[in-house]
Amino acid sequence: MFRKFILITFLKLGFFLFSINSTAQKTISQDSIFKIEKKTELIIENLKAIFNEREDQQTYLIEEKKRYLSNRDQIIKINKQIASAISENKTTKAYIDAYEELLTRIRQLNFRSGQEKSKEIHSIAAKHKILLSQKLEIDFDKVQTLPKVVQDEPLLFQVKNNCSLEKNRDNNLVSTRFENLFSYTDPKIESYFIDKEFVTCESRLIKSQKNILLELRLKFSSIRAGKIYGTIDPSNPIKLTFLNDDFIYLRPSHIVTANIEEKTGNTIYKIQIPLDKEKQKKIKKFELDKIIFLFTSGKESFDIYNFDLLKNMLLCIKKK
Repeated sequence: MFRKFILITFLKLGFFLFSINSTAQKTISQDSIFKIEKKTELIIENLKAIFNEREDQQTYLIEEKKRYLSNRDQIIKINKQIASAISENKTTKAYIDAYEELLTRIRQLNFRSGQEKSKEIHSIAAKHKILLSQKLEIDFDKVQTLPKVVQDEPLLFQVKNNCSLEKNRDNNLVSTRFENLFSYTDPKIESYFIDKEFVTCESRLIKSQKNILLELRLKFSSIRAGKIYGTIDPSNPIKLTFLNDDFIYLRPSHIVTANIEEKTGNTIYKIQIPLDKEKQKKIKKFELDKIIFLFTSGKESFDIYNFDLLKNMLLCIKKK
């Protein structure tokens, strides 16, 4: 719809630009400038209509998600549709901004004369050509406005990001607070874990100078878990997958063995993983999907519902 509209409208607008551009040295009539201005206004008006239509679509999708609280596959599908609509609207907004900037320049033609006006017409025609071919170079960091509904309402299964950091006594380390990355209980043993999950995993980020570590605290509600699962060896890295099917390997800094909490009898694996810039880049860019541990006893895979947790932690800890 976006390209079809632009193409039809621009073919009409292009005639005026070509005619004016080819006779730029001559006097340009007020009527011709007025027609170009109105055509550009029409493009902006329709782009804004497309933008608002997608905003309504996102509102609908967010409401639709509430029907599927227990269906993770459907939630992921809807999340992808929402992410796609947001991405498309950022592109549309960039084009709206570009056309509005161009409209200002068109309106200023009346205040230019001679060679200056001729040069500006050539420049305007060239910019219109770029917009028509959809080859606009977009800096998405500068596209400010996003649909209000997405700004105001977090996605389901997302934890509102509270950026809170802690320091050690020597003030040489700073960390985010531990937050739940995932929890899971096999349906076959749910009756034994009514008030708690069999396995939970909390995560935080630690920053020391320019180095960033991911720390995972993997807790099993069983004193026997260490004997069942064994150890985690750096030679068998943890696999972190994303919703777009990309992944990274997380290599612990040392062999991880199980420890027993005396008061609770829980089994704890404390895992620290250095995050290089490439891993940080992917974590900030993509939504989390699964985390796969390779114990000496075999592979264990867990779904992650808090898709943006590590990204939000990275953004938080890099502020300091």
